[in-house]
Amino acid sequence: DAFHLPLFVAIVWCLTQLSLARCSRNTIVIFAATLASAVEFLQPLVGRDCSWIDLRNGLLGVMIGGCFPLPFGTRFRTSLFTAVAFASAFFVTVPAWTALRSELWQRQHFPTLADFEDRLELGAWKSEASAEEAPARFTLAAASASDGSHSLQMAFPAGSWSSVCFSASDRDWSAYRALEFEIRAAVPPFALHLRIDDNGDVEQFNSRFNRILPLQQDWMRGEIPIEQIAQGSGGRRLNLHAIRRLCFFAGAEKSPQQAFLDNLRLVN
Repeated sequence: DAFHLPLFVAIVWCLTQLSLARCSRNTIVIFAATLASAVEFLQPLVGRDCSWIDLRNGLLGVMIGGCFPLPFGTRFRTSLFTAVAFASAFFVTVPAWTALRSELWQRQHFPTLADFEDRLELGAWKSEASAEEAPARFTLAAASASDGSHSLQMAFPAGSWSSVCFSASDRDWSAYRALEFEIRAAVPPFALHLRIDDNGDVEQFNSRFNRILPLQQDWMRGEIPIEQIAQGSGGRRLNLHAIRRLCFFAGAEKSPQQAFLDNLRLVN
């Protein structure tokens, strides 16, 4: 997100202040650029997706931070570096720790993908939208659940193709018969789109799995055979050994829409 830019500005600037006599500015910039890149490319190891926008913001912050090393006294530089280092570590490690705990939850409960009874599960979900679109929103909902006490409430803005996506972490779905879930619309009923990606090139519509789910206000059970997912949308066969993500979106609906999802799982 946008925080990557000021974060890496602060990291480079503080390292420069602390190391004026020991390291060249170029060395610090190269180190920080490597750090910004590594943070993104290691994201899949904790069940998250690499973000080119975050990488861009991080590298831009590195360049800006390397442009104005202001000369301050050693005590000031050390104190400032310590304060910013602690703040940076907090803002970097807290999301990473949350993502790691979410990934551990996924491993322990697989083939249940989500039952929405633990807030940790939300670490595997995120909203995706283009820069011109209003983002979709999601949260745990206690007022509506098909089983247990919570479901996932998804809110889609009018006229937006923004989506709510689940990171499947390239897990192997090949041993299962079907993907099942319970889902319903709020008011009024509408058609929800489902997209499933593997670890291949999924830019084209027919290179991934796509399905339209006509929702009603009452809970309905969705069941999609795994073999249908493997067949995709006719362009190529999906790699069931590495399913990467699922996305729900409302498409170009003329009014805002809401849906509730529960008990997302693989079954034999």
